[in-house]
Amino acid sequence: MNSVLSGALSTSVSTYLSALTGFASQFTQWGQWIFCGFLVINMMWFWLWLAFEKGEFDQALVQFLKKFLITMIFYALMINHQWLMSMLQSAQSMGETLTQSPSDPSSIVNDGIALANKVLAPVKSFNILKITFGAIIIIVVYLVIIFVFMSIALRLAATIIETTALVAVSSFFLGFAALSATSKIAHNMLEAIIANCAKLLGLYLVIGTGMRVILNIEALLPQQETSFDDYWWLLTAVLLFWSLSKTLPDHLARIVGFAVSNDSHMESAALTMATAQYVKSAVNLLKPLISPNAKPLIKPIAQSFIKSKEKL
Repeated sequence: MNSVLSGALSTSVSTYLSALTGFASQFTQWGQWIFCGFLVINMMWFWLWLAFEKGEFDQALVQFLKKFLITMIFYALMINHQWLMSMLQSAQSMGETLTQSPSDPSSIVNDGIALANKVLAPVKSFNILKITFGAIIIIVVYLVIIFVFMSIALRLAATIIETTALVAVSSFFLGFAALSATSKIAHNMLEAIIANCAKLLGLYLVIGTGMRVILNIEALLPQQETSFDDYWWLLTAVLLFWSLSKTLPDHLARIVGFAVSNDSHMESAALTMATAQYVKSAVNLLKPLISPNAKPLIKPIAQSFIKSKEKL
């Protein structure tokens, strides 16, 4: 594809992503204001409840500390939104491994145009007065292929942009975790980001497998108008490709969303992400300790810590 605009879709996606990530710092600032305000309200509510309600102080304090710890985990995710961005990057990296080929939106459109042009090859010239029934079938298949590949490319681009937008504004909504009455908002935001990452991974899975099937059929296409059976099979495979791109990613997103919809599960997910990031940072600090010049007693301890991180 030698067209100047062949990469227009990927360029548009990059522009959207750059603009959205630039808003993240402002949303983080707003989220911190909300968090601090709600945290003060929550602490005042706790002491008022403790003053007027009859109950044991020790038990109430344990419950408060538990909620406070969970709240601070959400605060850590709020001020480090790049941790959530790493989930999107991991999904994209896994997708590139699955497809084993360029899988950006523009590449998908280019693959569709190349396949459609090959389908159109038997029709050497278009004459509206002498057009045959076979030429009509080929033109229909051509248009369907263009539509399907553009639809999948747009779906991939929209999912990437939507997930990035959710991460960019997540700091604002995670600030609501400081108050029990509004903590569900923070849970829903985190759930939406995780579900969208699963949806993106499902899209890459469909693209990686669907392209292999279509390429196998493409090699069997005739170069002349003979039999139209091959075109019907190609059309069926392309429509199956389109159907799976609309269903499988949504199924994965619903499965993940259902798994983390419970508040306790969401708190565990937040704790896991925060712990993983802290462990990653600690490993980077410990790497100099396992150098050849490290002390004999420190080196085994550092190596053991890094091995435990790899298992995690």
